[in-house]
Amino acid sequence: MKPLAESKLLLTGVIRNCAKTLLGDLERISMALSRAKSLNIFIVESDSDDDSINILQALKEINSNFDFISLGTLSPQFPKRTERISYCRNIYVNEIRNNSKYQEIDYVIVADLDGLNTEITSESVESSWLYQDWQAMTANQNGPYYDIWALRHNLWSPNDCWQQFDFFNHFVNNSQANLKLAVHSKMIEIPQDSEIIKVDSAFGGFGIYVKSIFDFAFYNGIAENGNEICEHVHFNSCINNLGGGVYINPKLINASYTDHTSHLISKSPNILVDSKYGKIIINKNDRYIGKNIVEIGYWAEDDIQIIIKLLEAQLLKKENLIFYDIGANIGTHTLAVANTFGNRINIRAFEAQRMIFNMLCGTVALNGHLNVNCHNMAVSDSQGNIEIKMPDYNHNNNFEGLELIQPMSSDNHDMVFHNTDFISTVTIDSFGEDIDFIKMDIEGMEDKAIKGAVNSIYRSRPICFIETQKTDCIYILQFFISLNYTGYKKGNDLIAIPNEIGIDINGLDKYFP
Repeated sequence: MKPLAESKLLLTGVIRNCAKTLLGDLERISMALSRAKSLNIFIVESDSDDDSINILQALKEINSNFDFISLGTLSPQFPKRTERISYCRNIYVNEIRNNSKYQEIDYVIVADLDGLNTEITSESVESSWLYQDWQAMTANQNGPYYDIWALRHNLWSPNDCWQQFDFFNHFVNNSQANLKLAVHSKMIEIPQDSEIIKVDSAFGGFGIYVKSIFDFAFYNGIAENGNEICEHVHFNSCINNLGGGVYINPKLINASYTDHTSHLISKSPNILVDSKYGKIIINKNDRYIGKNIVEIGYWAEDDIQIIIKLLEAQLLKKENLIFYDIGANIGTHTLAVANTFGNRINIRAFEAQRMIFNMLCGTVALNGHLNVNCHNMAVSDSQGNIEIKMPDYNHNNNFEGLELIQPMSSDNHDMVFHNTDFISTVTIDSFGEDIDFIKMDIEGMEDKAIKGAVNSIYRSRPICFIETQKTDCIYILQFFISLNYTGYKKGNDLIAIPNEIGIDINGLDKYFP
């Protein structure tokens, strides 16, 4: 296989009334294909009555590698959907075969552009080049595999699922049971670490094809008896007839739950699992914290061990401590501290996301930690209310990376949102407590939280463990320098220790003095 970095790609697909999804899809997919040598885009449009054509025209004017064909209204000529779609797809097949502009293309990417490809990444695309001797690599989903109509596998789905559904309906008067048997029961979840699956046909909304197969393969959406059939089945049969290889790549994730599999979503994405520090409620769609706890039993263990050692040092001089976990998320740090020290440490855990807060409370209750108080609030420099976008918790997301306000820098551009919510803001100073330790990770609001904690920090001089990646780091550093602290650097975090405590952290560089 020609390496991706040396390959010229063509992204193509057919659209109808995709004005709402087209730009976002093209941006995501283009980013996922950005490691290739070059990328051309060719779109076939028909039967749109929205703004799709104007968007296509605008894209063509600003991008010399973008082109499209509008076929007008085809539905009177081709009233059956699959016949119309296969006609449109064969337009791009003809362009690939005959347009000199595409003669040096190495691979063709065929993608649905109706909002399905929400999770495609460069890593998932590049995973296909881990394998050799394939002509087609098709997508998998982070959830049930949805595209059963296009699927043909001798054991998994050997025939047309909708023809099978009609057959069952002829004999059994229970359409829901028949639908489950013919279609939904085949929507299995394929683990991403599985081996590639050789199939007779598949698509899944995203396929990577060796360009040479377009010299002989074409689409057909109508059977000899005039019934509609999936156009991808015929296209893939052309590949197989000449000894080619069509595969599903489990690592080639392009979506989570789709319109076809939404009925299979659990009422709650949250599950209870065992962690190093006790039972904890996680969201199985959380791509970082939840994923790590499931796979290895903990999250941010290096940070937790540093916090535990610093707390142990403080407890040598003081019988009880007050610990503020600001940005507690599901409670990994709160649970670790409470499990390690019991009632010797009183904890206030702050979490702004209502759903995540509820999970935090559940975890605290399940583990019986009466020394933990949970607050559904965002810590800031003033008290009030703000409206925030809320993530889609049934979608694969980086929930801990939710940014309540625009940060100075962002690492979470692909967050998928569901709705909005109003949350309360609070200042640390409003509690009027002597605090011994502050752990703070609030995605760009750290400088605001410090401004709302000036009096508390002046008075109680706590050890502070603060993420500085997205916030006004200069302000925070200067603030602690002015208070006669020593600042250690751990990755994107500042560990600020009052000089009078006399604790050194070996192995870490110093920010100051």
